[in-house]
Amino acid sequence: MLLDAQFSGLEAALLPLAEEMPAERYDFRPAQGEFKDMRTFGEQLRHVASLNLCVAAVLLGQAPPYPQSQRLSGPPEVKSKADVLALLRRSFERAHQAIRTVNERNMREVIKNPMSGEEMTRLGAASLMTWHSYDHYGQLVVYSRMNGIVPPASRPHPARGTARILVIEKKGVE
Repeated sequence: MLLDAQFSGLEAALLPLAEEMPAERYDFRPAQGEFKDMRTFGEQLRHVASLNLCVAAVLLGQAPPYPQSQRLSGPPEVKSKADVLALLRRSFERAHQAIRTVNERNMREVIKNPMSGEEMTRLGAASLMTWHSYDHYGQLVVYSRMNGIVPPASRPHPARGTARILVIEKKGVE
């Protein structure tokens, strides 16, 4: 399914970037410019994971895993790199499960966005997890580069000398 393939592309870029940042830099946030009150690197990842888990739960017909006060930030006790990565991986697993439930018969079904309470379609919810995560991926790339880290997806491919291109296997269209 196209939505799942797009989310897989996001996962293939975001997870290696999260793994690459040293644990001691998970609390990094730019100090200069318009970055006051912005999320740290780790908080950005926790935010992505939280949204993925909450939206996935609704798509799967379940209650969101966090109270409304934690849905934008995730569980506050998740702070270490290891804990953030575990939460992020779990969010990818649940998001894939949820995305795979969206099909031609139910994609226009209206559900409530667990973050805002507004109505949205199942298709909209499934796509939200991808575009939202890519938005934060872009911010995380900036944070990484400010720490001297070239994002793994931007590194030259050894055989071609050019940046790697994420290729997703075509598995057919539903």
